[in-house]
Amino acid sequence: MRSKFAPCLYTALTTTLAFGSMMGSRIVPVEDFGLMMCLGIVVSFFVTYCVFPSVLLLLPTGQVSRTALKQIAATTIFSNIVKQHPKLIIGLSAFIFAISVFGVSKITFDNRFTDDFDSDTEIHKGMQYIDQHLGGTIPMDVYLKFEPFKPIAEEDDFFSADEFPQRYWFTLDMLDKIAAMHSKIEQHPSTGKVVSLHTLQAITIELNNGKALNQTELAFVLGALPQSVREQILNPYAKPSEGIVRINTRISETGPRFSKDLMIADLQQYATSELGLTKDSVVVTGMMVLFNDMLKQLADSQLRTLAYVVLATFLMFSLLSRSLLLALLALIPNIIAATAVMAFMGFAGIPLDMMTITIAAISIGIGVDDATHYLHRFNEEYRNAADIRTAVERAHQTIGRAMYFTSMIIVVGFSILAFSNFLPTVYFGLLTALAMLLALIANLTLLPALLIKLYK
Repeated sequence: MRSKFAPCLYTALTTTLAFGSMMGSRIVPVEDFGLMMCLGIVVSFFVTYCVFPSVLLLLPTGQVSRTALKQIAATTIFSNIVKQHPKLIIGLSAFIFAISVFGVSKITFDNRFTDDFDSDTEIHKGMQYIDQHLGGTIPMDVYLKFEPFKPIAEEDDFFSADEFPQRYWFTLDMLDKIAAMHSKIEQHPSTGKVVSLHTLQAITIELNNGKALNQTELAFVLGALPQSVREQILNPYAKPSEGIVRINTRISETGPRFSKDLMIADLQQYATSELGLTKDSVVVTGMMVLFNDMLKQLADSQLRTLAYVVLATFLMFSLLSRSLLLALLALIPNIIAATAVMAFMGFAGIPLDMMTITIAAISIGIGVDDATHYLHRFNEEYRNAADIRTAVERAHQTIGRAMYFTSMIIVVGFSILAFSNFLPTVYFGLLTALAMLLALIANLTLLPALLIKLYK
């Protein structure tokens, strides 16, 4: 227990740090997930160093099983390859990292809620039916701001006698701009049903034998509408006192893929350049925009905290190994492994979502556990052998075995998530398992190869 306390403590801290990075996302479900994982790690560390040893002391003394002493073929193979071809491993790792950087650049945020469920689930079928027959699933609103309605002081008596004086705020020029934006939204291939004041205007044109109303006729029609009707067809789409009109639409999630950022930018650019509105007079919002912004906010927080995770891990490695060089060498394999997993997402076309966006920090935080234990054992063997290649071989034969089994247990544990019907959970489980597998391979190949060539 005394021998392994330091590496186990550092691995617990780095893993806690990885999951703790989620608590800075400012997204409650992600924060809760990170908090629960941190608490689980603390409890696990307590059980491992208090409960488990206590149980062992209560068991009768036995003999060491032959199976426990048997070498693992994988670690033996990795040990032989590392001793014979360290330069080849380093060069191949550099090549993989270069390709991985390119793959990371292909990752997108263009995910769709319907894609989160298998096509044979009731949720996917229901959303597909709504998209195809009921106008779309994800709401989006475009707000246009004009001069607010203000009664003229000398005409207060006139306005007070009018049941609906705000009717004079609706001008033909305003309706033309609303109609233009309404049509612009309808032109997008993923747009479903669009409703705005232009819908009411189109109805009046149809009832007026295809002729548009002039300003006087428009004011007369709006004033003639009963109060109950105005509340239903005007109030949801216009607020004259604040000068705001609303265009509501629903986006088809099962239609062609598109960039939400490009769609929002296109609508804002059209309103400013074609309709003559100011940038502050156009607001695109709704569930589609909010969900997209949430993912970008989460990505930003993860990128910032990832740097802290790497820095904190480097400091912990430095304290454990008492060497800045060893700390740097231990980080390299795990960074490459995490980058390779993110690159796989880019090449496979898997977009970032609330689950997959956290994989980089988690894979580094958990992956460095193997490097921590390997470096701790390597230092012990190097002090006894005074030869790097011998120390590497002995480290593979001893701690390499433990790394293999613990990593395989983690891989199997996360792979269980593949049985979920929620695809982000499936991706999170399989990609995290892949990250752990790559981290194991990197720590048993690249890390010892770097030690052989660079550590003296």
